[in-house]
Amino acid sequence: MVRLGLPDDFDGLIVDFGCALGDAMPVYKSHYPRARLVGVDISPYAIDRCRERYADLAEFICGDESSVPPADVVIASNVFEHLPNHIDVARQFLAKCRDLYITVPYKETPFVTVSHINRYDKSSFVYLGRCECTVFMSEAWASQGIKNIIYNIYFKNTIRWVLNKPLWTRRKQIMFHFHESP
Repeated sequence: MVRLGLPDDFDGLIVDFGCALGDAMPVYKSHYPRARLVGVDISPYAIDRCRERYADLAEFICGDESSVPPADVVIASNVFEHLPNHIDVARQFLAKCRDLYITVPYKETPFVTVSHINRYDKSSFVYLGRCECTVFMSEAWASQGIKNIIYNIYFKNTIRWVLNKPLWTRRKQIMFHFHESP
């Protein structure tokens, strides 16, 4: 949560767009205990699970980007690479919040899954306004452990090389932070 740059005593509204099963809510709450939290996801199943597990931490809304309420902070982590209208969605969110954080795979080539339809680098959103970006190693990869990395990257890449398929590498992420001018 250090990447967000919010003060520990932040007491505004944080909206997690594409919250999936809501597993980020306890993390947000532990870092920002005074914040009000809202999760938005298009999947009714995911929202039902969120409400079962985290109703005491956050409010949950089933809907798309138009369901995102005005907020102090909107976070979209690993969602925008799936959206055909990602630029329009970013504009909508910028009109609704003070800070927008978008985290996506960085320079993903080739796309790791067929559901990733957008590719991002440091210049992907610069024309939308004041934006800072940070590139970092995906924490999901780091949490896999060395045995899984050896199997998922090195062993599978040997097979991919033999089959003349593009090789996979440890994934980097890029976080774009849009914010109002002080």
